[in-house]
Amino acid sequence: MSEPVDSRNFYEVLGIPIEASDEAIRRSWRISVRRHHPDRYPMSDPLAVEAAGRRVSLINEAYATLSDPERRRYYDLVTGVRSAKCASCGSPGKLRLGKNGIAIAVCDGCLNWSNSWSL
Repeated sequence: MSEPVDSRNFYEVLGIPIEASDEAIRRSWRISVRRHHPDRYPMSDPLAVEAAGRRVSLINEAYATLSDPERRRYYDLVTGVRSAKCASCGSPGKLRLGKNGIAIAVCDGCLNWSNSWSL
């Protein structure tokens, strides 16, 4: 059995790039579940069965999040796995959800500056 992934980066859990298509996500999920399923381990080693069960739960959670377009977009925004250039100054920033529900890239400096103004 491979080493468990400590991070909660669902792209790493499934072993796919951030730009992966829906089909690639589904294919990786199926392969990962088959590879790590608890039934593949002998019952004489309960620790291996338990670890495999936890791993499959994490794989299923990653698939449930990344296979749904809305949940995937929200996950990308919240975790900041996708980075982009700030729309204001061009420096590296993170995608953030605006008041109107549209995602824009903003760096911390521009975000702090815009929050200091009261309109």
